[in-house]
Amino acid sequence: MTGSIRAGLFGLVLSLLCGGNLLAQTGTTLASTTTAGYRKANQNKVFYHDGKWWALAFHQAQGAWYIWRQDGASWTRTNKLEKNINYNLDVLLDSTDGPGRLYIHASHHTKPKFRRYTYAAGVWAIDPGFPKKNFQDFVHSDNSNPLAMTMAKNGELWMFRVYNQQLEAKRSSDKGVNWSSPILITSNLTDPKGTIDAVTYSTAAGDFVGVGYAQPNSNGTGQLGFFYHKDGDAETVWTDESASVSAMGSEKSQNNINMAVDGANNVYMFVRTAGGASTDPRNTLYKRSAAAGTWAAFIVNSVGSGVAWQSPALAIDGENGRLYAMGRNMSSNIVEYKVCFIGQESTLASAAIQTLLANGAQAFEEISSPTGLFNATTDILITGDNTTADDIWFNKIDIVSGGAPVTINSAIVSPSTVATPGEYTIDLTLGTSGALTAGAGTITVTWPNDTNVPASIVAAQVTVNGVAASSVVTNTAARTATVTVPADLANSANVSLVFSSAANIINPTTVGNYSLQVATSAQPVNALSPQYAIQGSFVIGNITVTPDTAEYPAAYEIPLTLGAAGGLAGGSGTITVTWPVGTFVPAVIAPANVTVNGVAAANVTADQVLRQAVVTVPQALAGSANVSLIFTNAAGVVNPVSGNYTLEVFTSVEVVPEISPSYAIQSQPPVVVGNVTASPNGAASVGSYTIPITLGPHGGLSAGSGTITVTWPNDTNVPNTIAAANVTVDGVAASNVVTNQALRLATVTVPNILANGANVTLVFAAGANITNPSVAGNYSLQVTTSKQSAIANSPDYTIAAQAPVVVGNITVNSNRQWYDHRYLAGQYQRARQHQHQRRNSERRECRRSQREQRHAPGNRDRAQRYCQQCQRQFDLYERRFHFQSGHQRGILVERAYQQTNGGRCLAGLFD
Repeated sequence: MTGSIRAGLFGLVLSLLCGGNLLAQTGTTLASTTTAGYRKANQNKVFYHDGKWWALAFHQAQGAWYIWRQDGASWTRTNKLEKNINYNLDVLLDSTDGPGRLYIHASHHTKPKFRRYTYAAGVWAIDPGFPKKNFQDFVHSDNSNPLAMTMAKNGELWMFRVYNQQLEAKRSSDKGVNWSSPILITSNLTDPKGTIDAVTYSTAAGDFVGVGYAQPNSNGTGQLGFFYHKDGDAETVWTDESASVSAMGSEKSQNNINMAVDGANNVYMFVRTAGGASTDPRNTLYKRSAAAGTWAAFIVNSVGSGVAWQSPALAIDGENGRLYAMGRNMSSNIVEYKVCFIGQESTLASAAIQTLLANGAQAFEEISSPTGLFNATTDILITGDNTTADDIWFNKIDIVSGGAPVTINSAIVSPSTVATPGEYTIDLTLGTSGALTAGAGTITVTWPNDTNVPASIVAAQVTVNGVAASSVVTNTAARTATVTVPADLANSANVSLVFSSAANIINPTTVGNYSLQVATSAQPVNALSPQYAIQGSFVIGNITVTPDTAEYPAAYEIPLTLGAAGGLAGGSGTITVTWPVGTFVPAVIAPANVTVNGVAAANVTADQVLRQAVVTVPQALAGSANVSLIFTNAAGVVNPVSGNYTLEVFTSVEVVPEISPSYAIQSQPPVVVGNVTASPNGAASVGSYTIPITLGPHGGLSAGSGTITVTWPNDTNVPNTIAAANVTVDGVAASNVVTNQALRLATVTVPNILANGANVTLVFAAGANITNPSVAGNYSLQVTTSKQSAIANSPDYTIAAQAPVVVGNITVNSNRQWYDHRYLAGQYQRARQHQHQRRNSERRECRRSQREQRHAPGNRDRAQRYCQQCQRQFDLYERRFHFQSGHQRGILVERAYQQTNGGRCLAGLFD
């Protein structure tokens, strides 16, 4: 405890003992030459650097703002800043940039300014090119709502304001030299004015900038909000979590806000409210879990307590895990604070109020707390306006090393049913000085009321990081179990402590949310765990899906049995169903399409991203009731692909999700394959295949990703590769073709969208080089698609045998052979010689015939014509014969035989 706080408390006690009603002095003036000029706690005016505290304060005689440095018990005025007290200054320190970089933004309603300083040899020197004065597009609306700054993890500077019902930002990526135009985050605010604060934090998903806002309750609609931006995203991309920082009761917001981030990257937002019932908060602390990304709200001061703090502010003791919440008491006009361990924020409502700044009847106004994590070396320095003395005052909160409890990350019980032995898994993190020695160090767990801890627990039934405990000592009355650790646990170690169900720790008998406590022999202060839920004997029966076909819209019938204490009120109780990944849940489900015990739901809220539907029950359901929850086919829930699945269900009373028994989704029916055409269809021939296909009613395929797979029968040869150009789908070349020669299949990626129920023509051209089976017969191929994986067999198609070449006896006359079998054997030279001899003989025969028939001119002319025709025919076949294969030569011989009257010259008729 510092001398100032210690002296203040002594004076307070003395005053009370003497019957006085004035508070003794707590804190002291920074300098009598300063002037009260702070505005809001959202701006930082105090920081720690190079082993010293620094503050911003207005010097009355000089009429200007200055940077002040604490030197021992006094303060020294250093750098001169703005010359007008109406400037509202916000300071931002980057201690990682060389020897230190300081940014100061002077918020103003007409002439804002921005300064940048570099630290060297104990002095802050302004950087060349600063101050920047081109901020006329980013003024504040009035002195009650100044701007605030923060620096992202990637080094970008951000400043924020509320202006004309809009939340806006400016960004600099070059350390304040250049700034963007105003960036709109949201235009959905309820008041033209508001106060903002901003922080930066990191999670497993990345680094983020967060901005919170608080609007005045001038029109009865004061509201709070929070947006975050991921480093590296476009500057206009912000995610709204405002719905998660809503009122705890009927209270409304006021434009007082301060934010902080702890060492685990949990975000805190501390605000003042207006209105509300006696049990509602007057000052609320909101906490965003870095691990879960969810917000929780805690009362710091309730309406009924009569304590209301203006200028709420936060500071964090990073060494010992303590959170300080402070503000000016609006009744007594003094500055007060409360403290809790991080993770035990729920204790703030009943925590003792301690004085931070006070001096008799003098009134204090706005305060400023530092940003960052502080320790026993730095302590925590707070500054504030003394409006009565018209000075800036300060005080330090003394940080004492040690004393912080462990951090409980989670407490999980399974099963979580009332009055049932549960397995308790407690994950915790030891402190920086919290090491435990094997065989001596202990961890003590205290369970909440109504939990039964047995008189003894066997050491083997408890494990520490998977190793059986050295020993376990229990206390049934105190509901505690003290576990001696079996192995050394280092400082800051993560520890998994598991009490198996065989340890026989019986869950509470009442449905509700519970927390347990953990302490160790090195950290004896109890830490409070996150809440875990105990619920009734909630049971999910067998799920019926109709139809149970993959990717079909289906009705889901979900039988439930509520727990004994799990009754639901009609019109407000809810049942939430979460479907497995791959199931499509529409964004909107009409209540008429969901029934609870045959009655249409009172309301249904669907979430497409979470695959979830929250059903408000239309009538009261008693504890232990059997419930039939049905989503009809018209609800629009679409089955996933084939497989075995489970869904989850919980209710507004029994809040821990229960997993259903497994249900099966079957494959879609196969496609329909029409008559396959192979052309040519000769055995061992290479040809094209035309395959007509009809898709199923839900078998549509997407262009570029949907596929059709064809498997040919045995003895068909499918090449190693097929060019996409050689396969068409409805006349369009395939996007891709992948083959498997061993399996005789080809998978075709469709190039266009194929609708449900579409008739599709799939053609493998001759260029695909698919070879028919070598044996004649009837064959069938198989077809599947990426949507319809069941095999469809085609109708039989015929592969015909190759027809042999039959050549008859070739003669010219009965006593003259024209072509003999040597022609067919390919003995081309001898056959040709024989042909020439036959040609000469034929000519002689023609001339003889003409001489002998001179007395009959008509016959002679006709004989001559026939001889000429025969000659031309033989000459033609002789020329073609030379260029043909053996098989084709035989065909030519046969044709010559047929077209020359059986090989006989017609002139021979007149022999």
